[in-house]
Amino acid sequence: MVWMMLEEIRLKNFKAFGDDGQVVRLGRVTIFIGENGTGKSSVLQALQLLSQSAGRQSLVASSMFQFSDYQDIIHKKDVESKIVIGYRARVSGESKGQHSARIEYSACFASEDREVRLREQSGVIEFDNWPPVGEHGKFEGTYHYGDMSVNPSKLEGANWDVTLQSSDRVCEPIVAGGGSYRSPSAETAYRAAYLAARDLLTICKSVLTKYLFIVRSGRGFDQLAFSLGEETTEHPETPDELATTFAYRRELEGTVAGWIANVTGVNISVHVIPKRFVELRSTDGYNIYHEGFGTGQLVKPMVQIAMAPRDSLIAVEEPEIHLHPVAQIRLSDMLADIAVRQDKQILLTTHSDHILAGFLNIVAEGKLKAKDLSVCYFEKQEGQVRVVQSPVADNGMIEGGLRGFAEVELTKLERHLKALTKPK
Repeated sequence: MVWMMLEEIRLKNFKAFGDDGQVVRLGRVTIFIGENGTGKSSVLQALQLLSQSAGRQSLVASSMFQFSDYQDIIHKKDVESKIVIGYRARVSGESKGQHSARIEYSACFASEDREVRLREQSGVIEFDNWPPVGEHGKFEGTYHYGDMSVNPSKLEGANWDVTLQSSDRVCEPIVAGGGSYRSPSAETAYRAAYLAARDLLTICKSVLTKYLFIVRSGRGFDQLAFSLGEETTEHPETPDELATTFAYRRELEGTVAGWIANVTGVNISVHVIPKRFVELRSTDGYNIYHEGFGTGQLVKPMVQIAMAPRDSLIAVEEPEIHLHPVAQIRLSDMLADIAVRQDKQILLTTHSDHILAGFLNIVAEGKLKAKDLSVCYFEKQEGQVRVVQSPVADNGMIEGGLRGFAEVELTKLERHLKALTKPK
């Protein structure tokens, strides 16, 4: 078994992130906290932007993340500045002798001819036990305003070689460019080496295109039935896409229904009705439209989590929407269990101290290791985002307390005491 994990995200001059740059470190479970407008969602948007632009020479808009021009995404609308987005990831075997790799990637973008063009990128891929590529090694590729370099330039074996090239396309700093074999007997070895090298090099891209799933806030069901489409999608975004995917992939129904029932107590089922429509109902027979908003908004993240393959990073914005504090604690328990049992990486943005406290309790109970929980506090200083890593101890305590939450509680208490002691 192999575990893939996104470990670090680096942002500079992207939206509220300024020229000083910030590093966001992720765990098996990562929780972003902080006031509105401090850049929590911007981290997810940057990842989504790279993912939807992978293989292109420019950043492109999509239904998942839209922008009209460079000013929409550059810090303080300074079109002379350059955006930098980078990440670090690893693939590691769970037992001795399995292959592993570490990936460092960085891309720089600038405004050019009304496009957001890739101007620089670099990628470093270190690997161990990756036959037939090699036992140990490192590939480095750079692109800088048209100049390209790669080291090494090729892999060599007995009577075969595989050519390596740098690239000017997003998330593809190094590609396997072909090669040759010099005898018929070497063909099998050459093809095996080429495919292994290609799989290794494409990890840089697949970390985002294959293993990243982002569930935005603002979800739910606002009508009684939805159109049944022709096929499913790996990233269902609209209610119609979600209902269609749920209808065709009936193996998801039991899992998702069980998860939602554990959180809100409502069990749901999928029904295809005449003229190609899909309806979601509770086991009491009510259409989900008539159930509480908390249950309805859980369907989308739960379907996406159930669909996502092992090793995926599933990012959910504000999972606590419309949920009672008791349900929020249950949701924390369930997400932690999914992360541990299904080897999925969970990232949450939240304004809920109940969600955060739920995960801290899980650490204190020994169900999640402290090193596997990353808590990142976002704040703004002088118009720029600052990300503070909040260390979590084995007893579930955070050094310095729950920043952003404790202050609110103290302010509420102070106001209440002043009201009680006010002369009448």
